Amino acid sequence: MPDSLEARVRAVRLTEAEQRVVDYVLAHPRQAILATAGQIAAGAGTSDATVVRTARALGFAGLPELRQSLTDRVVGATGPAAQVRRVAADSSAGLLERVFAEAADRLARTAAAVDGAAFDAAVALLAGGPARPPPAGQPTRPPLAGRPTTPPPAGPPIEP
Repeated sequence: MPDSLEARVRAVRLTEAEQRVVDYVLAHPRQAILATAGQIAAGAGTSDATVVRTARALGFAGLPELRQSLTDRVVGATGPAAQVRRVAADSSAGLLERVFAEAADRLARTAAAVDGAAFDAAVALLAGGPARPPPAGQPTRPPLAGRPTTPPPAGPPIEP
């Protein structure tokens, strides 16, 4: 069986419903990577059984293998190595600046997504924590379910 999804599609005869599944996953690979059979079926206008049948008709053991193939395709097209190849193909001049500009943009978008009030609350919670260890005989962490909250009895002293 061929490796690429497109080659697999060309190598087999699909029903109309199976072709709709293929059309959907090729048009929406990022969504299909994490989607259930039911979600793909809803997008393709078929049943979840048709989605699984389509994966098998394409030579995959099931939907997880089809999703892995889509993941490989998306990462191969958008991953860091692919981006460097595209930039280097255009011009090697400015590659370093472009890499740093992209990193700065991603950091800025991440910072913008942080809820300032929640961050402030987390910092205040951490800053207000105990400054010294608990007194002797007190647990140093919250008890785990079903575990005693007091330390075990002292045993004989350890000889050096």
